[in-house]
Amino acid sequence: YGVQRESMPPPQRQRHPYMYFHTNNFLIQKHIVTVVPFDESFKGYGYEDIEMGRGIVETGYVIKHIDNPVRHDGLEGRDRFIAKTIESIQNLAARSVRVNPPETRLSRTAYKIRRCGLQTFFLFIFRAMKPLVLSHLHSRRPLLRVLDFFKLGTYLDEIKAHESRLS
Repeated sequence: YGVQRESMPPPQRQRHPYMYFHTNNFLIQKHIVTVVPFDESFKGYGYEDIEMGRGIVETGYVIKHIDNPVRHDGLEGRDRFIAKTIESIQNLAARSVRVNPPETRLSRTAYKIRRCGLQTFFLFIFRAMKPLVLSHLHSRRPLLRVLDFFKLGTYLDEIKAHESRLS
């Protein structure tokens, strides 16, 4: 996942600078952190770095992506990866119903599905297929498209749950 979706070359990351801003590998001037502090309201894992990157760009600072690869000494197991994926989607969904959420590929796709009135239909299919999808994601060679489907279904489910709690 990281190699195919997150480890993009600098010119590609530079096209959408805050979308590829990761707080595990960055250098920033101290005064910028006082202007755009790390948002402590995020619970758990996920999307807080993109939110910080967006704040940096929106306040007029420039994010410059360079070729500075991160070396990982080991990968997380499937169970932990899926749990962190769900946790990050819950963060994004909670943010989406409260404030202006970070714009991501996931949130844009969900917006299009909702705008077309297809959320209920999509969730019907997702919920029916979810056990098979999770089984596939735990297999030896899971497909990224199946992960995309899982993330989109989980996000739409979380949005719907948040909205019903607010009603």
